Amino acid sequence: LSTGHSHPKLVEAIKERIENGTILGFEYERVLEAARLIKEIYGMDMVRFSTTGGEATQAAVRLARGFTGRPKILKFEGCYHGSHDSLLVSVKPEGRRAGYSRDPIPLASSWGVNDSFVKDVIVAPFNDIEAVTDIFEKHHNEIAGVILEPVPMNMGLVLPEKGFLEGLRKITEEYGSLLIFDEIKTGVKYYGGASRYFGVKPDIITLGKSIGGGYP
Repeated sequence: LSTGHSHPKLVEAIKERIENGTILGFEYERVLEAARLIKEIYGMDMVRFSTTGGEATQAAVRLARGFTGRPKILKFEGCYHGSHDSLLVSVKPEGRRAGYSRDPIPLASSWGVNDSFVKDVIVAPFNDIEAVTDIFEKHHNEIAGVILEPVPMNMGLVLPEKGFLEGLRKITEEYGSLLIFDEIKTGVKYYGGASRYFGVKPDIITLGKSIGGGYP
């Protein structure tokens, strides 16, 4: 996507891939090549491939819960991380139902999202490190991880205030929670991702969209 629609090199690569198969039951030899390239660009230790961005954020949440043994995920009001039930909470909440701005009430963002999913999501205001600190002091033994778009793009374009990402890194390390950067959108808008641009390394990064030229 970042090279332009129907760029000749992209078209050539896609044709070659189609001729050699597209839906493969197992990862094949070029996956290793791609993984090494992604590790180099984004400073990762390990890479796992998925088909969509939503699948990647769902796997990230599962990893955080499995690693810590804790049930809850902290996300930020207005951030969107895919259409799976685990994070489809407080994406575009109605103002009168959302509660106090510094301690929002988690609200399902679609009919059919059971309360059992919503109760395991804690919602915080973006760019308010004091509010996040207060939440951790209250729920620190329950929070498996914190997930956020380093630069949210589903509630406008909101840059992180100076010290906010660094503050999240410090808090999550102090309380033993994982920091997850959802870089499905920012991953190629900044070379090396927002994590490299802002100098804050999360525990998990999710990438997608332009990484595959718009293809899984």
